[in-house]
Amino acid sequence: MSLLKTTVLLLIITFIITPSFSQTPNYESLADSFNVINPNAVQAINIPYGDADPSKQLFHIFLPNTEDTFPLVIFFHGGGFTDGSPGTVFKDPERRETVKFFLENDIAFISLGYRLIAKGEPDLEGVIKCLNDSKLGLQFIRHYAANLNIDPDRIALMGSSAGAGTSMWLGFRDDMAEPDNEDHVLRESTRVNAVFASGSQSTYDLFKWETEIFNNFDDQGTNFTLDSIAEIMTYETTENFYGGLDSLYQIVHDPELIQYRQDVDMLYHLSDDDPPLYIFSKNTADHPSDDVLHHWYHSRELYEVATNVNLSDVKADIKEYDLDNTEGESGNEFLLRYLVGDVDPPDNPILSVDELSEVKVFPNPASTHFFVNLDNDQVKAIEVISLTGTVITRESNYDISQPIPISGLNKGVYLVKIIGSKSDIMKRLVVK
Repeated sequence: MSLLKTTVLLLIITFIITPSFSQTPNYESLADSFNVINPNAVQAINIPYGDADPSKQLFHIFLPNTEDTFPLVIFFHGGGFTDGSPGTVFKDPERRETVKFFLENDIAFISLGYRLIAKGEPDLEGVIKCLNDSKLGLQFIRHYAANLNIDPDRIALMGSSAGAGTSMWLGFRDDMAEPDNEDHVLRESTRVNAVFASGSQSTYDLFKWETEIFNNFDDQGTNFTLDSIAEIMTYETTENFYGGLDSLYQIVHDPELIQYRQDVDMLYHLSDDDPPLYIFSKNTADHPSDDVLHHWYHSRELYEVATNVNLSDVKADIKEYDLDNTEGESGNEFLLRYLVGDVDPPDNPILSVDELSEVKVFPNPASTHFFVNLDNDQVKAIEVISLTGTVITRESNYDISQPIPISGLNKGVYLVKIIGSKSDIMKRLVVK
């Protein structure tokens, strides 16, 4: 992010003490409901990361095994910051499939909870409480990465709705590490490798929803006003969102609340040095009142701002915007790509650089078989390798006219090693 941006956190500054954590989590075999084909996969639930409310400030962790160190995806649940829990990964079939996907691709997975905005009573902190909890959780995980079998330099974030907004808030902020803090957890970096946002809000500056997101939403000069937004969200929720208001339009005039709005505005903090972003929206709402929280206008705004600031990689699948530049890559595969990294070509390849770029593994993605477009005399053998380096299949009698079978492989990303007479070539293969 731009160094010119301020990173002022609002409200009452409290002294934060995080729980000590020096032991390996109490792992148990992965629940059968995840249907992961890996007998070594494990889970540990309810690991606390904060003392303010340990019943909310906790996470569940899932590992492919307890012997190796893994890249990590952190998932933040939705629920409008008033509902939801990290336990959704056990209940929601889609979330179970997400856990399965990453574990079978040798990526650790954490579902992280946070304190919620109060309902039925005043909340004097508001949404910054939820966001700061998620920041603390990320820093806690990074600080104790060795205990958790996590690679602290390869962490990606994902979520839906409020969880997507949380992921972007963390991803787009300047590094919120506090190098001189007495709590060593808070000295940890908050920067990550990639973000996947599904059905997200574009900003938590609600006034921008009126002036930018839904400005002239009907192409006839009409704005969807803050009053209308508050009516849908309920006035109590809107007041609590910013830690209590005397009147709705206090957020427009009160200097502290103007700063608060800026602090939770992902669009304001988004800049060209932020992590790659994948945006997904299947929302088909017409009028903003049909779904003000998840309207596809939010995703459209995110995409347009991200491209305008020249973010390094912005993939988006926004149905109603008629935009899909993903080339078939899912959000999960996007995170996997940035966590695993591209395979460098070998030194002294058997082909020239120009020829090497023309080597294809096709079809890709594949489901039952693939081909390689090299002549028989250029190839000694072809191996399919997992991302942890395990050789799964080897074809020693290569024939350009014959498919290489892969029907027994699980869905995920693999490496294809083309073994030549002088050196080798690595290509990536997606099995669907």
